[in-house]
Amino acid sequence: MTGGLDGKVTLASQRQVLAVTRNRASVFRLLEILKLFDDDDRVTIRTTIGPDSRYDHGVDQLLVSQRIRPLPWHRATQSTFDLAVSGTTHASLRELKAPVVVFPHGAGHHKRPPAVTSGGEVFELMPQQLLHNGSVIPSRILLPGPDSLRRLRLGCGAAVPHAVIAGDPIAQQLRAHRPLRDSYRAAFGLRPGQRLVLVASSWGPGSLAGQSLELIKRLVAELPVDEYRIAAAFHHNVTIHDGQRDLERRLRAALDSGLILIPPTAAWQPAVIAADVVIGDGGSISFYAADGTPVAIAAHDPSEYPDDGPVAALVDAVPHLDPKAPLPPQVERLVAEGRPAAVEAILDSSIDRRIDAAGAFRTVMYELMDLPEPAVPAFLPLAKPELKWDNVTAFVVHSAVDPGNRTVTLTRYPAATATVRAGRHLVVRTDDADPRRPQTAAALVAVNPEPSPAELLRRFPGCRVVARPSAEGRCVLRDRDGTEYLAVVSGSPIATVELAASTYYVIVQAGLEPLGGFTVGCGGQTVSIHFSHSPVD
Repeated sequence: MTGGLDGKVTLASQRQVLAVTRNRASVFRLLEILKLFDDDDRVTIRTTIGPDSRYDHGVDQLLVSQRIRPLPWHRATQSTFDLAVSGTTHASLRELKAPVVVFPHGAGHHKRPPAVTSGGEVFELMPQQLLHNGSVIPSRILLPGPDSLRRLRLGCGAAVPHAVIAGDPIAQQLRAHRPLRDSYRAAFGLRPGQRLVLVASSWGPGSLAGQSLELIKRLVAELPVDEYRIAAAFHHNVTIHDGQRDLERRLRAALDSGLILIPPTAAWQPAVIAADVVIGDGGSISFYAADGTPVAIAAHDPSEYPDDGPVAALVDAVPHLDPKAPLPPQVERLVAEGRPAAVEAILDSSIDRRIDAAGAFRTVMYELMDLPEPAVPAFLPLAKPELKWDNVTAFVVHSAVDPGNRTVTLTRYPAATATVRAGRHLVVRTDDADPRRPQTAAALVAVNPEPSPAELLRRFPGCRVVARPSAEGRCVLRDRDGTEYLAVVSGSPIATVELAASTYYVIVQAGLEPLGGFTVGCGGQTVSIHFSHSPVD
């Protein structure tokens, strides 16, 4: 039983668990593992922040945002608990009056210690983290697979009797939820046939964020908006110095172009499940994603992980993005070729995927508490994400016309990052935030009752046509010469007023009369547009 926590307790329990975190990244791994106690009112959980971390800035606010009231470390060390669980190893855990269980807060134990650039030793499996006066601090060290056990033998052989190969609950969680992929894709706003590219970055100078942040802007600018969506997930330490706002500032044009930035308080796992391709570095998200999704490396620092380890093997096995070459063909090739066969053996060297990891973790924790496990199987749920992104309201459009077959092909890019050049034109909605774009727009889409199309054409003399929605699947187009047309659009979810405005502009520029039916190809979809005189609402 617990002593030293004063005051009346309303929600009593039989066992007291202390959850220990040291940085923002470990908070979320800890919260996932704590789900294994859900619905068990025999257990009370308190959370504390361990001392002496260079990366503990904002951890207390983060815990509060997750509806957790942190227990000060000095009070945690004065009290007795039935179990302490931690997603990091540290010598300070010896101060706790509880059996301690530790586990990695990423995909295994792959990173070398700070300032170490050679050898096979890895962080969190070192004597100075696991031993105190020759005694092993944790009661159990939960390892994902054989490579971590090998590293433990190399770095701290005295701790091996305390180790349990228990698999990886997050890897298991990802595999368990992949059959629900369509529902996660819907949360990212993906239409049938549209692809999601996830950019995943670890932290530090050698990470994707440290070396290739420009890559995200290029992906958004070069990949057609009707065929692709781009999401980005960053390690929490990327923003630890300057904050999330500074990252958003650096990516402002990409965000305006529809980039989905995974919030630092949201899980990245749904994005991995929903993605068609993951572009990353030597970090955990890339490693987890390789179990089911094509992965490409855009940046990495080989000095950060052992040459004979799983991360080095994965980096060698998967394709590398060429930053000097156009990105669309490389992404398309990744989708077409899938995962290299060698990836399976690399994953197995790091994670024992045969193990029911959630069950193994729960069994160890309940055994140490001397408490029977709940009757229901252990499972880690994964909620659908609640995401926000900016809708694209201005398009740079590349076009091609086949007059004989009355077909038009349109490829659209977000105007916030793409450029207008020969063979392209600009279509802008009147609710677009940049007042400069209508000045050079070939076509405008009037989304408000006022001003009138005629007034818009007067204000913006470079514009050829203004389109205004009139009814479902219909819009009225007013040409600069005063002629009005009715466009009826059908056949696809992308059959929009913006598409009708582009099509009208393209066929008129090609010298065709904008009457009758045209077939429009855009984003792998086929749209039918019929133009006629005398528009009727």
